[in-house]
Amino acid sequence: EELRDVSLYEFYWKYYVKYNRICRSNRPVALMVTPGVSADCANVTHARHEMYARTCVVAYWRLMPKKDRHDLYKRALLKGVDEPCLGGTEFKTPFFAPGTGFDVGRYLGVQDLVAAFDGRWGEALMEMLVDPILVEWVPNYVREQYERWNPYFGQCLRAALDRGSAEANAQLRESWKLAFMESGCSDEEATEKAEAKSLPGKLKSNRKLLAHVRREMVKLHERALLEKRESALEEEPDDDGAPGDASSESDEDPEIAAARAQDEDLGAAVDLQRDELPSFGQVDGPEGDVDAGEWRKMSLEAQVSAAGPAAAAKDVVLGAPASASMLEQRAGENEGAQPYDWFGKNLTSVHRAE
Repeated sequence: EELRDVSLYEFYWKYYVKYNRICRSNRPVALMVTPGVSADCANVTHARHEMYARTCVVAYWRLMPKKDRHDLYKRALLKGVDEPCLGGTEFKTPFFAPGTGFDVGRYLGVQDLVAAFDGRWGEALMEMLVDPILVEWVPNYVREQYERWNPYFGQCLRAALDRGSAEANAQLRESWKLAFMESGCSDEEATEKAEAKSLPGKLKSNRKLLAHVRREMVKLHERALLEKRESALEEEPDDDGAPGDASSESDEDPEIAAARAQDEDLGAAVDLQRDELPSFGQVDGPEGDVDAGEWRKMSLEAQVSAAGPAAAAKDVVLGAPASASMLEQRAGENEGAQPYDWFGKNLTSVHRAE
């Protein structure tokens, strides 16, 4: 029973497998979740967000049936949590094997996550972070990365949960009234038009809640980036030296604008202060010292360490036949050599040895 409702990360943190048996771990372990991707992949608009989301969901999703998870929520009596926040993806205790036949003893596993979320891992990650039970199994750094790289996530989630309430409807009608008054309508006409518009209903399902939050936070994030880019273009000086709108084609390129903004954030490069390398005279060596005064003060070890490299030894290939020049050199060396008395070093005479 204790192995049934755990995440993959929790399983390898508390247990290990040896000789096809699951054993409880009695010592701390260091786990690394792979593949490792950078933190900016937590942004929902990033090209590798699906890979980031799949890594987090497979590692930290608590493999627990949906009904049991909702019953746990009701028993815990969590306050301040709305029903749409509970994960709506259906997970049941598996009774059938992946092929054919019954498999009553199998618990929920990674294959069930892949079958349910393949192709939409980003929605699965958001569902895990919104669910009050599943989020308890997610490390704090994953939550922080998601909230930091999606700065409008919390704001859009609260607005979606308040959608359809009396306070939210009153604020929405007031914003509509102000918009009509700015367009030239009188106070009474603006009030009538605002009252005539239909109000949005409350989001009751988890899937609709997640889709609405994702759509709104992406819209706000792109709007903020566009405003930042426009303000940067307005502050940039034109050809006359005064700030104005840039009209060149290079300024309209978002990649060039992003690179320029990054360079401005990094600031101007600062020249590093360092000491000059020691040298002797104009040339670094004894030949550069005109009067040899500095080198006379050096010890023998210092002079040897400053000497240039010795000539490299010739390459010799074992087993290769000797060249004619090498044979002539050896013959010249052996002409003046005296014969060596090998028998004089013997302990016994040659006659006795025979």
